[in-house]
Amino acid sequence: MNSYEKYLFSKARSTVYAMLSLCFYYPSKEVDSMKKTRANDFSKSLKTLSLNPFFKGLDELGIHLTDDLKTTKRDKLEVEYTRLFISTYPSVPCPPYESYYKSNEKLLMREEAVKINKLYREYGVDLSEKFNEPPDHIALELEFMHFLSLNESRYWKEESIDDAIYFLRGELEILSTFLATWVHSFSECIKKHAKLSFYKELSLLTRKYVEEDFAFVRFVSGSWRLSK
Repeated sequence: MNSYEKYLFSKARSTVYAMLSLCFYYPSKEVDSMKKTRANDFSKSLKTLSLNPFFKGLDELGIHLTDDLKTTKRDKLEVEYTRLFISTYPSVPCPPYESYYKSNEKLLMREEAVKINKLYREYGVDLSEKFNEPPDHIALELEFMHFLSLNESRYWKEESIDDAIYFLRGELEILSTFLATWVHSFSECIKKHAKLSFYKELSLLTRKYVEEDFAFVRFVSGSWRLSK
């Protein structure tokens, strides 16, 4: 890839991460509107990525998700989101926090949350006080990948290679140390407990995309020599 092709590709990756992140926020009226507004760009980005051998079949999964988004009423999404991720008796089926899946005691705000918050700050990201959740929430980790890959794309466009690689190195760190290490367990939990097809499709696409993107980033970390 030349710098312009890297710009287009990283921009497409960023668009997908942005949409996945939105889908894991509470489906308020504002969030639901943003998802529907971005659905077209999301589908186009998945088609772009699916042309690359690392991302085969993503566009088909994306079609299922966007179809569900168009046909599922927001009040049903709210009920299901609350049941899966916030409040269910006797326990929440799938807490959306990395610490939960890495702790034998299933506890929150563990070492993973502290470490990823430190990584956010290293890249100049401070969490909004309006989002009263631990820093290892799935939506935040996905949004951070959106932030990193969006900045990477900007610097490829400007042909500022060192800056682009700086952000790409951050992507490798979050994927290898955090996001890609627990997305499988989280996805399997949703697959088991979700009643709405939207969240089943979302969990499948998120898992596939994160795992394939991790493989892609690991590959380019060698070919683009991120270690230097």
